[in-house]
Formats: sequence, C-alpha cells, structure tokens
Amino acid sequence: MADSQILIVDDHPEIGELIEAALEHNNIQCTIAYNLQQAKQYLKSSRFDLILLDVRLPDGDGVEFASQIKNLVQEKLSPPIIFLTAKSDLATRLDAYQLFTLDYIVKPFSIRELRLKILNLIGLIEAYSLDIPNGEMRGNDVSQKTLNEKKDRMYRLLEICEDNISNYDFTVDDLAKQMNSSVRTLQRFLNEKYNTSFSEVFKKCKMDKAKLYLEKGYEIKRVSSLCG
Repeated sequence: MADSQILIVDDHPEIGELIEAALEHNNIQCTIAYNLQQAKQYLKSSRFDLILLDVRLPDGDGVEFASQIKNLVQEKLSPPIIFLTAKSDLATRLDAYQLFTLDYIVKPFSIRELRLKILNLIGLIEAYSLDIPNGEMRGNDVSQKTLNEKKDRMYRLLEICEDNISNYDFTVDDLAKQMNSSVRTLQRFLNEKYNTSFSEVFKKCKMDKAKLYLEKGYEIKRVSSLCG
C-alpha cells in the first residue's frame, strides 16, 4: 500500500519537523508548507489524505483558506482538516467546524496525542476504502461527486459514533436518525460500500478512543467508563 500523504501548513519549522519525526515510522509522508502560498502550490500539484493547518499564517487566515481548498485540490477531492492553532476562542472554532474539519487542537499540544489522532484517522480511511486512487477520478464529474459524497457520509458517521462512545444506549437506530437515514439504508451503505456493520464501526471507534486515553495515562477503570 502506498504511503499516506499529509500536508502540514505552519509557519513554525519546528512544529512541522516535530510532527514529521513522530510519523516517520508509520508509512506517512509529510509535506511541509510554511505559508498559504506554498500550500496552494502543493495542493494543486499533489494529492493529500489529510491537512494539518495553522489558523494564523504570515500571508493569511487558515480558516478562510480552508474554505478555498475544494477549489485547489487535485481531482476535486477535499481532504479532511485538523487545525493546529493558538487561537482558542469560540468564534474561530465554530467557523472552523463549518468546514471539513475533523479536529481543532490548541497549541501547545501533546505530540503523542496528535500522532494517535492522525494514525487513527488514516487507519479508518484505509479500513473503509476511503483512500481513492488518483486515476479513478479522472474525467468523470459524476464519479467525483459520488465518491466525495460517500467520503463525507462516512466521516459524518464516524463523527457521530465518536460523540456517543460513552453512551451505553446508543444504537443503530439513533445513528440512522442523526444521519437522516433509515436503518435499512444505513446498514446497506455500510455493507455494500465498506463490507462492515454498525457494531463493527462503533467497536473500532471505542477501541481507538480507548487507546488514546490509555496513551494519555488514564486509568483502565476510567477508560472503561469513558468508552462504554
């Protein structure tokens, strides 16, 4: 399998180098841009599975830039975004989450925690066949739209599952309701597109979150409580 590709956009060289070093043994290739102009050039010429994006950059605002990414990326795919920033105000966070944002991490952050977040995300992309080959998208606008919609739907599903990890009563009916779907349609989507089920997806979310808590030093009893 080809290495996963991550674009790091941050004007502090030590941050990009730290993240790159943390991921060097995980088959993840990091490209570092120190400003938005560099990031634009990389996005136009290469394909990325994930973008780590600072909010404050020398030549512009990262949140505003994120809204333009869909018009820059190769093959019209929109990679998910994790914001890395010193700005923690609610207004900025809400603006960020209006976009294709998976997480918003405030500096200074734990590199161990960020590494696990990245690995968990990349693992989910690979596990559920979200890593679309470059050639599959060329010259077919209908296919581009369909694959993007499938990708967005799966990310939304995973986001809902993660939000309900500690909810012992959460069921596939609850998931379907939050996704404005019928249970049958949702189960068919998971089975036909990803050869999996709600229970398997929810179990993986719980396990990934538990690994993250254990890595942060939580006691097993506490992890069990938090992850159902």
